[in-house]
Amino acid sequence: MHLEAHFEKIKYYLPHLDARNEKVSKVDVAWQLDHSLQVLIEVSKAILASDPQAYQAQFNLRFELLSLLNWFPRGKGKAPKAVVPQEKSTAEGLSTKLAEAKQLLKQLEDLSDKHYFDHPLFGQIKKQRALRFLEMHTEHHLKIVREIITGQ
Repeated sequence: MHLEAHFEKIKYYLPHLDARNEKVSKVDVAWQLDHSLQVLIEVSKAILASDPQAYQAQFNLRFELLSLLNWFPRGKGKAPKAVVPQEKSTAEGLSTKLAEAKQLLKQLEDLSDKHYFDHPLFGQIKKQRALRFLEMHTEHHLKIVREIITGQ
């Protein structure tokens, strides 16, 4: 799973929490990492709580194209309030969230693929596709973090 590599990158960027580059993003590295971890946590919780009997297979062209391109457009999506950091993130707080995200993702391994989460734009996304979504979303924010730090 690519998420393990993403977790290592998140740990690597913890010393750069205050880095900021207005040309790249209006928010700092801390916000980017916190948001990414909150999405990992909330999506995992939603999948764990889902009823696989309620899953309704559906094709979503937007998601399939973004998945094929392994890309999210910048500045187009609006994060739900539940995954928007409300206070300044600390390395300690992010380390705790990182551990929680890892633990929740481990719990997903034994679930059937019909467990899912409801995405506001993409609809119901079953477990395997949801893991793909989490990889893409996390990479999207890690790329922004890299650009903030390198100034590109």
